[in-house]
Amino acid sequence: MTRYLFLLLYFLTLPILAESRPQVDKDKIIFDGGKVLEYKSYYRQHQKAVDAYRKSEPIYYKEQVVVVDQWQRVIVSRYMNFFEGGKSRITVYDFSGNELNESQFFRGKVLISETGKRIFIGQKDKYYLLTKSFLLDQDGKLYKTIHHEKLISDYRITKDGLLFLIIKRPNINEKKAQVTIVDTGGIVIKQFTVEDDSNIVFEYIDKQYSVGK
Repeated sequence: MTRYLFLLLYFLTLPILAESRPQVDKDKIIFDGGKVLEYKSYYRQHQKAVDAYRKSEPIYYKEQVVVVDQWQRVIVSRYMNFFEGGKSRITVYDFSGNELNESQFFRGKVLISETGKRIFIGQKDKYYLLTKSFLLDQDGKLYKTIHHEKLISDYRITKDGLLFLIIKRPNINEKKAQVTIVDTGGIVIKQFTVEDDSNIVFEYIDKQYSVGK
């Protein structure tokens, strides 16, 4: 009887759990409880780049929303394009619309590890010599700063979401690259060189990985 009662309660709560997921529309997010957060997938603030430069404002900005159901989190990424280049910032909300954390500005790429409960911000820029990236927890709080060489070519993540790849081409016109593998704890666990970085193959803890672009 107890088992059947548990199953009944479980299925009765399924609609409630489903309703708690925020609704993402074209220009707004509607959170559980009715709280609304507006965002813009694209907004041009200045028609002329020189006007943006004079006012130290972005020419345009783009916002993207990612819902991570496993964490019950919403990640809003905002990219701002300035006269001298672009920079981004992410903000993490819970399913009720409460802002949990906002990252510092960065230039580069965001990778999400749902299984590892990590947000990896890999910094790279052709105009700035960036030598550190950031590992955040599921709430967007800084977990660890990862130091690396400047002029990184790319960042990737394994399919299981447990390892991050930091890739650097000594010569940008060649596919030969230096690869650094970092786990979700921010620890460097492997470093090696590949002749072609189009598809990187390696082994770690008796598991074979193949990571393409």
